[in-house]
Amino acid sequence: MISTIEGQLKEKNGKSVILETGGIGYEIFVSSRTLKELNEFNHSIKLWTFLSIREDRMELYGFLNKEELDFFHLLDSVAGVGPKGALAILGLSDLTRLKAAVFQEDSKFLTKVAGIGKKTAERIILELKNKIKDIENLPALESDHEILDALVELGYSAREAKAAIEKIPDEAQGLEPRLKSALKSLSKK
Repeated sequence: MISTIEGQLKEKNGKSVILETGGIGYEIFVSSRTLKELNEFNHSIKLWTFLSIREDRMELYGFLNKEELDFFHLLDSVAGVGPKGALAILGLSDLTRLKAAVFQEDSKFLTKVAGIGKKTAERIILELKNKIKDIENLPALESDHEILDALVELGYSAREAKAAIEKIPDEAQGLEPRLKSALKSLSKK
C-alpha cells in the first residue's frame, strides 16, 4: 500500500495533480480545496495517499494531512458515497465545518455536492455522527445555535434564520462575526 508520496508538483489538472518522484509521475486525485492550495510547481510536497483498486483501474487519492485522509476513509465507508464522492465532500469546506455539518445533522449542506442526494446525506450523518471523535473542536456548533436563537428573538422565522446561517462564509469565525454575517444576509432580502 502507498501511504505517502513526496515529490515535486509538476502539473495540475481539473481534479488531480501530477507528483514526480524517482523519475515517475503519479497522477493523484485531490479535493478542490487541496487543488487550490497546491500552487508551487517544481517544489517538494508530501501527500498522504489512498490507493483505490477497482476491476478496471487503480487510482491514487491525495490529502495534505492525515486528519483529512482519516475523514476521507470515514466518508468512503458510507454506502453510496465512494472515493470520488468522499473527495467531493472534502472539497466543500474545511474539516471543522464538515464535522459540524454531520454533528448538527445538516443534510442540506452535504447535498451541495453533485451526486449526494438527501438520502445519502442522511446516511452519512447517521453513520458518522458517533464516529467523529473531536466534537469539542467544533466552534461553529455552539455559536450557530446561539445565532439561531438570537435571530428568532429578533423576529425572524426559524426557517429564515437557518437559511441565513447556511450562507455564513467559512472565514467568519466566532459568535459576533457569524451573527453579523447572518444579519447582513437577512437584510439583503
